[in-house]
Amino acid sequence: MSDANHPNIQSLRQRAAAVRESLEREGFDVSSHEVNNGNWGRIDLDVSHPDAARQPGKVQIHCSAKGNLSSVPQGLLASRIAKVLGVATNAPGGAAASRVTLAASSRAARGTGPKAPEGTLVVDCSKTGHSLIGPTEWRGVIRRDGAWVECFRSPLFERGHNNVGEFLAIVEALRRVDERAIDATALYSDSRTALAWVRKGEPKSKFDPETAFDASFASALREAVRWVTGGGARRSRITPELWPTSQWGDIPADFGRK
Repeated sequence: MSDANHPNIQSLRQRAAAVRESLEREGFDVSSHEVNNGNWGRIDLDVSHPDAARQPGKVQIHCSAKGNLSSVPQGLLASRIAKVLGVATNAPGGAAASRVTLAASSRAARGTGPKAPEGTLVVDCSKTGHSLIGPTEWRGVIRRDGAWVECFRSPLFERGHNNVGEFLAIVEALRRVDERAIDATALYSDSRTALAWVRKGEPKSKFDPETAFDASFASALREAVRWVTGGGARRSRITPELWPTSQWGDIPADFGRK
């Protein structure tokens, strides 16, 4: 990307690196180039495979002005790429935004009881490692046609915190619903702490975001707090609730890393 100061360049590059690693692990050859389009960015991954030399493919990784990321397989290898990445795609040559259908047998889909109706949106955060600060990401999944479908996922931040990530997941879900990017009838999190932070309008983390977290995670937190304190959560069309784990099982957005 020609503009090294693009506000989301780090998140975009992190997603591209993760996608590239997944593809190369499965024997694909991958090269990349960055595209600057003003207030949003894109990284194109050109993809080929030794046993399909005449069937080139591509993954376009987009980052909107608001920092929303999507990974889009394209070309004759689109279906094979999508299978490796766990994303949905149209027929070869077509494309669809990053979306994951969670198999009923997977650990992440254990909250699929009949009491979770269509349109239920749930969020969860994953912080890996034993320290309180570490690699952190969050995502949202929604109940569609009897299955749980991933509808958004954050970049992987190198230095984040679980409770703060849970808070950011709820705020991102509320904003996406209010922007009508997601049509949800209910929103759930299994974090009492993060839900309380949203209600009170401010996270009460003991960490200084500017020194404990990486710059992109701290920036996401500042923006989320600005939106909540500006009344965004109070004006939202839906109210986040506590996921009833004892009744419905583990939250379906769980990353399955426990």
